[in-house]
This record gives sequence, C-alpha cells and structure tokens, in this order.
Amino acid sequence: MSSRGLVRCIGGLLGVLCTVLPNRAAAQRERTVLRVESFGEAAGDASLGATSAGTVGQQALQLALAHRVIRDRGNTMLLVGAQYRDTRVTLTGLGAPLPGGATSRTANVHAVTADLWMLRTLNEKHTLVAVARPGVYGDLDAIGDQWRLEGALFVDRIVSPRTTLGLGMSYASNFGRVLAVPVLHVVARPQRRVLIDALLPSRADLWWMPRK
Repeated sequence: MSSRGLVRCIGGLLGVLCTVLPNRAAAQRERTVLRVESFGEAAGDASLGATSAGTVGQQALQLALAHRVIRDRGNTMLLVGAQYRDTRVTLTGLGAPLPGGATSRTANVHAVTADLWMLRTLNEKHTLVAVARPGVYGDLDAIGDQWRLEGALFVDRIVSPRTTLGLGMSYASNFGRVLAVPVLHVVARPQRRVLIDALLPSRADLWWMPRK
C-alpha cells in the first residue's frame, strides 16, 4: 500500500477524532489547548497477504487557540480560532510485507484549520449558530487537493429552563467522508449535577459535575 493510499484509509479515523475536539467548549470563554493523546495498540484483522492479525497504534498532538468577541450589545458572539492536529498511525503486521523486510508502516495525517463561530440571539427563545471550518486535511503533500470547507448551521430553541433543542445541517467529515447530514443539538440538565450535550448523530456527551 502506498503512503498516499494509507493516508486515505486513515482519513476517516481523523474525521472521527475531529468530533472530540474542544471547540464547543471554547464558545464559552477564551481558550488555549495543548493535548497529547496515546491510544496504545489494538489488534487488527489479518488482511490480504498477511499471515496473522497485526496491531494498530495511534498517537495525536493537538494545539488550539480561540478568542471570543461580543458584538451588537451582547446579541452576537463571535469565536475566532485556529487549530493544528497531527495524528500518527502505526500499522504492524497488516498487509503484504514491505520492501526490505519491514513489518510496520507509519503515516501522519494533519489537520490545519481556522475555526469561525457565530452565535446570534434571534429572540428570547431562539439562537442562530453558524460554524465554518476551512482548512487542510491530509499528509500536506498536495495542499490544493486536501483543502476543504466544513461547517454547520442550526437554530437552537429553549424549550424549558433545563432543556435546549436545535435543528440544522452539518457538512463535515465526522463519518470518514465529507457528507451533508441533518443534526439535532441537545443541551439538557435533567438533574443539578448532570449535563447532556449532544450533536446527533456525530457525538453525545454525558457530564456529571459533583460541584457547582
């Protein structure tokens, strides 16, 4: 498998990883994030040409910066940010043997993006949320071919003091390829210490907060 083919195979993995970036929390305050992740090794299925199942290892480095700007007497909040993510995937014992007898191969996939958020208060119950994320996703060998624009647009409605629901559309690579997908935004506080924050179908978070 060529390095470019390997990059394409793990492109979906990078798309899934992008769903856990902390951008949604950055909308609440200025943020600087430096994160290093290591997911260890996992067993893989034996592929064509392999004598036994191999392993897949993954590490990631993420740097994100964000700044919040308030406009229109507090009715509009803008979040301007940027992020860089380097995901390293190591495959051992998968696929046909490499030249020179090597048994493992490594690929790095990068994401260099700008993050542009706008939250606009429409009335007492409705908020318009628009997100644009232009950037480069890939091995950076052919930047022109790896550039794309992702984003989302939806409207939130406060349905009760404890629940906010939103409907809209997302155009992103969260499922391994760029797709236009309807999204349901849910922010709920069923109990004082429990918070549900979800953007379905791409992610769902359940938070338990022992203190205020």
